[in-house]
Amino acid sequence: MTTPTQIKHGSAQWWVLQTIRDFGPMTKRDLLQLGTHETPEAFDALRKLHMVTKNHDDEFEIQPKGRNALMTANKQRWKDNHFIKAASRTLVNAGSRVAYNGAELRPYNGRPGAMDAYNLPSLQADRRVHYRTGEVMA
Repeated sequence: MTTPTQIKHGSAQWWVLQTIRDFGPMTKRDLLQLGTHETPEAFDALRKLHMVTKNHDDEFEIQPKGRNALMTANKQRWKDNHFIKAASRTLVNAGSRVAYNGAELRPYNGRPGAMDAYNLPSLQADRRVHYRTGEVMA
């Protein structure tokens, strides 16, 4: 007889494994003090299934069997959610009768010299910005 290696996403056993994965090895007392989802029964069941075991520091850590069960539960959750791609929609603004042309995104030309700052070097802490490519903004 084989022991079941599947856990349900969101169950108390899942929370125990997820917590140990996120926070690292910990004692049973520390684990149970963290939250309300981790129960002693779920923890003991995972020990019997050899999904968590004590390490040399007397802290519990996930074993490969538990890590695989956790990954399977997480993948199954995403598999159950069928993503629906939304169809393209036309933006309708009741206050506008003309198509949007994005005029405010174009460079400002209402005042001479208003865009000259974009030709100056980029500075951070009064020093020119050096990019990874070796380029220096001039």
